[in-house]
Amino acid sequence: MCKLVGIEIPPEEECLRLARHAAAFITRRVRAAFPGVVDTIRTLHHQGYPLHTASGESSPDLAGYLQAMGVSDCFGRLYGPDLIETLKEGPAYYERIFADLGIAAADALVVDDSPRTIEWATQVGACTVLVGNSSLPQTGTTVAKTRNYPNITRYSARAFLVETLKEQKASS
Repeated sequence: MCKLVGIEIPPEEECLRLARHAAAFITRRVRAAFPGVVDTIRTLHHQGYPLHTASGESSPDLAGYLQAMGVSDCFGRLYGPDLIETLKEGPAYYERIFADLGIAAADALVVDDSPRTIEWATQVGACTVLVGNSSLPQTGTTVAKTRNYPNITRYSARAFLVETLKEQKASS
């Protein structure tokens, strides 16, 4: 890019600083939440549920996205691979998060739009909610603790998650 605009390439450390600055600038401006998600996050936070992220994105990027949504104050830890030194590539990712939080997997509710990551969380014992247009794979593994709601945008996300959390508490 520097050659394209006719300037000298800065030292590596300056390039890294510029890249971090650009990422922070961009992520704080991304508006990509599902409809109803911001209200749902606020409702769950006000009801006293501890909220954390479990993403393949870095924790600084997550901070920017949540700031853009106006809900960063509702979250505790923003788990990306950088905080637990494990990529989001299997059940070990969730094991590390639950261990870091000091909670049993069965006490967690994982919400994700990826059937693969939902299966990983289920394998370690978490209750899960799959959102988006995907369906769970037919692999023979047990996903009895997973609620699949493909059309979260047509349903009240807040009511759905609050109902799921109540059911989880009742079965504990």
